[in-house]
Amino acid sequence: MKIWHVTNHYQPELGYEEYYTSLNQSLNNEIIVLTSNLSVKSHHENKNIKLNNGNLKNNVNLAIKRFHVNLKYSEFFISFSFLKYFFKAPRPDIIHFHTISQGFSILGAIIALIRKIPYVIDNHDFLFDYHPLRIKKKRIRNIIIFLEYVLIRIPLSRFVVSKAKLIIAMNQACKDYLIKNLKINQNIYDGQLCVDTKFFYKVKKQIILNKNSFCFIGQFSKRKRIDLYLELLKLVDQNNQINNNFSFTFFLNTDVETQRNLIKNFNIFKNIQVKFRFNLSPKILSTQLDDIDALVMIANNSVVIPEVMAKGMYVIAADMQFNKIFHNYGSTFEKDSVKGALEKIKDFILNKKNKMKKAEEGSEFIIKNYSYNNYSLKLVEEYKKILSNG
Repeated sequence: MKIWHVTNHYQPELGYEEYYTSLNQSLNNEIIVLTSNLSVKSHHENKNIKLNNGNLKNNVNLAIKRFHVNLKYSEFFISFSFLKYFFKAPRPDIIHFHTISQGFSILGAIIALIRKIPYVIDNHDFLFDYHPLRIKKKRIRNIIIFLEYVLIRIPLSRFVVSKAKLIIAMNQACKDYLIKNLKINQNIYDGQLCVDTKFFYKVKKQIILNKNSFCFIGQFSKRKRIDLYLELLKLVDQNNQINNNFSFTFFLNTDVETQRNLIKNFNIFKNIQVKFRFNLSPKILSTQLDDIDALVMIANNSVVIPEVMAKGMYVIAADMQFNKIFHNYGSTFEKDSVKGALEKIKDFILNKKNKMKKAEEGSEFIIKNYSYNNYSLKLVEEYKKILSNG
């Protein structure tokens, strides 16, 4: 089967669902990924970040085509070469669009309708509490982005989603976005936050009761609220009950200037060790996690939750629809609550043996039920149903 995957950004070194899905589908299908020449980290062409173009290394069935972005505002990218390719390239059997509010997906879906190419929508957008007037910096710019989102992207997204042959929601929060923001009443296919077991697999962890290591993993952004981690670690540093042999590692994807600022701002602790690791590939990240006990997510949760669970790590995270899959194998607290995170960290340290046993059970659960290989093949079967129904 010939399948196009369309997304604004595609960087294998960052992982993400669009990469793992297309990669696993390429084992038995011909995949072309249509994406921009911009880095997800900066939204700019960055010579320090090497973006794959052409066939993915050691994979003749997955080709990446990158297009120059002529106009962009927030995530609404317009590329003339992308539009030309979409109109003139040989037809695929089906198109898989990721994150429908992105410009590439919206405009590509409109052309797919004109060319009568069946497509599916894979929604990664989710509801979040945002209002431009609450943001003091660059208020006019944020108001313009907000209006563009409400007046252009939402109506266009609603239209192209309503014409899709299959609508996928990556998790409950993404499903809520489709229902509440886009007013979608059609059946929504429940997607999965999965793990690629080639990179993230169970590791038998040695439990050392008097040594505790925690981490945060993610792309650096305001929504991740790194400031809350600074506040949290100050409290840990002052707490003699838990600060002995305590380490916290930040695995972040960000630019060089931000790296320098973070290292400087967090170089203040006397009793605990804080480390930074930047821009790691999934393979290297996986090996670095072998010696980490638990993940801590104070604000917005992340797709890394099933990945760390597969490694046998415990999860301490804000209670959100996004992360229901780990609730039986981790601890939750109120979103953005530093005090709540501190109490769960303390509880983990004082009951480490039992917590790590739960983490081991969570690893077995994730690997059995949330493999990207199995999920990607399920999607291919859904494509086949669409094509057989005309």
